[in-house]
Amino acid sequence: MSCWVVPNVAADLWGMSLADVMAAVHDGRATLKRDEGFDLIDVAPHGKEICRPDGCKHTQRPAMHRLVSKMEIDELLAPLGAESERPDETFNWRRARSETSFKRKAPGTFALLRAA
Repeated sequence: MSCWVVPNVAADLWGMSLADVMAAVHDGRATLKRDEGFDLIDVAPHGKEICRPDGCKHTQRPAMHRLVSKMEIDELLAPLGAESERPDETFNWRRARSETSFKRKAPGTFALLRAA
């Protein structure tokens, strides 16, 4: 049994924007009819259950993932090359910041005179 509603109500029922509903009508995923000057959309084309045009359990859903081969898993789990590995010691950001502060040069005298 069909359930015909206006596009705004269909958008609310399906949790979509009105533009998405009209795109579904344009693509043929939703059914549209005109009755006495109103556009009506069928929100329950398969019976009493209201279902979205892109997520209906009555239609085949596309695959959302693919299987990963053993070779791809081995490549993902392989250790990184020696050039990209860090040394065994942990990185101490406070020490690096302190060392960097000693490398900074003070502004020249011309810059100090100009700021005053």
